[in-house]
Amino acid sequence: MDDLVAVSLTEDLFVTLNGRTIIDEPALVSDGPDGEVLVGHEAEEPARHCLADGVTDPEVVERLLVHVAELISDEKPRVACVILVLPDMDSKLAGSPMRKLVKKVWGADTKVVIVPESRMVATGARQPIWDATGVFLNLLTSTRTTSAMFYAGDLIVSDSAAPRGAGPGSSDSLPIEERLRSLINTAGRVIEESGPAFSRSLVERGLTVYSDDKEVSRYRDRIREGLRMSVLVSEKSLTTALRDGIKHYEHHKEDLIAKGYIRPSQ
Repeated sequence: MDDLVAVSLTEDLFVTLNGRTIIDEPALVSDGPDGEVLVGHEAEEPARHCLADGVTDPEVVERLLVHVAELISDEKPRVACVILVLPDMDSKLAGSPMRKLVKKVWGADTKVVIVPESRMVATGARQPIWDATGVFLNLLTSTRTTSAMFYAGDLIVSDSAAPRGAGPGSSDSLPIEERLRSLINTAGRVIEESGPAFSRSLVERGLTVYSDDKEVSRYRDRIREGLRMSVLVSEKSLTTALRDGIKHYEHHKEDLIAKGYIRPSQ
């Protein structure tokens, strides 16, 4: 039986093997006193996060992937497909290098499916990304905000930025004013870049915000005023939506392995 590994390299390192959680910890790497590689909660300062200024660090990613492979090696999986979840901007810029890293770790015949974070969240949150009217989605964490527009299953345009003062992997939450300012500015750029006719159809549907930050839900009016559009702050958290999206992809394992993508009807 072929096995499927899903690796999310966003704020955290989240790894599943055939739907079973293997790793759920910070995407951090450091060198131990004897030269060993320390990962996640064991990483010591100065630790390196897989996200450096919002872009994945290939060296850190490779060390994390090797760590993942070593951790599941006792189960002797026959890894046929790896789902790699990356930040939206980096999924385009680093697609080919990331595929090479995955194949370097698990073998040249491994199927690699790279999914932008916002698309994975939209899938898990059951947003109508295949709907003719599309969806406007925002992801907000304490250290990063991402805005993205989907239409007919495609990621039309996205933008991602760190609020002022945010550092990769930081556990310190920034003031709500900075997080809201980053969200409004990023969403505004996406609306402007998508063009008036196209953006209007999605803006009329409203903006959906996914966040693990419960404080955000108290500022619907502030976001609505800043963007002049309706706003829905979802009750489903960003983390939950991301993980539900990974489960959805895993349910279509045969399609992933055979074709490397999810059919629109699914």
